[in-house]
Amino acid sequence: MKIRIRHDYVLVRLEQNSKDATGILLDQDYEKNKHVPVHGKVVEVPQRLRYTGREAHEIRKIKSRSSRQQTKLLNLNTYTVDYDTDMELEVGDEVWLEYTAVVEAQDKGLIIDDCLLIRYDGVVVAKRGNDVIPVNGHLLVEQIEEPEEIEIARAVRKLTNKAVIRHLGNPVRHYRHYATHIEYDDVQVGDLVRHRLKSAIPLEMPMYQKMDKPYYYLQRKDILCKETT
Repeated sequence: MKIRIRHDYVLVRLEQNSKDATGILLDQDYEKNKHVPVHGKVVEVPQRLRYTGREAHEIRKIKSRSSRQQTKLLNLNTYTVDYDTDMELEVGDEVWLEYTAVVEAQDKGLIIDDCLLIRYDGVVVAKRGNDVIPVNGHLLVEQIEEPEEIEIARAVRKLTNKAVIRHLGNPVRHYRHYATHIEYDDVQVGDLVRHRLKSAIPLEMPMYQKMDKPYYYLQRKDILCKETT
């Protein structure tokens, strides 16, 4: 049966976790959150993505909103993805998903046959042949050292992590939850960057690793600075 998705969701057939990367059967009743599958294959893609973040941001600026404006704001926040970005997936792509996106789809019963409907903004990275394609503005990085405090402005210090960028996605045009944010766009593969503490998230659990390295993912908004030699 051909399934047509109008907007915002990707149909993904998840690879169920039962064995680790070496083929050993695992007890999934222990620490169940570590066994949630986040890797799968794209079965169908949306025709388009809806993004209403800019319009919603303008309405939020109004201090005394009418009931009509309140209703419109609710609708704008309901029927939208989190990032103004292009739809970059293709049927057949391998994908890695955010853990929370998988759990949300399971909890809402967004199941068609043996596949899940995943919101597009819950997709982190795709792999098409040998090409690794981060989506939704994500970067894949390798963490290289423990947290360190740096001064980012006069009398302002932050704990940061240091990482090397290994795969770079296209920047998003706008963030729904960070409406005034400006992307840190001066980065390339191989750059050494400092990012906000704990902003980088493991792409997958080590026991189920499919990528060639134990990557973390983050977005440009989380980068504080780039180090040069």
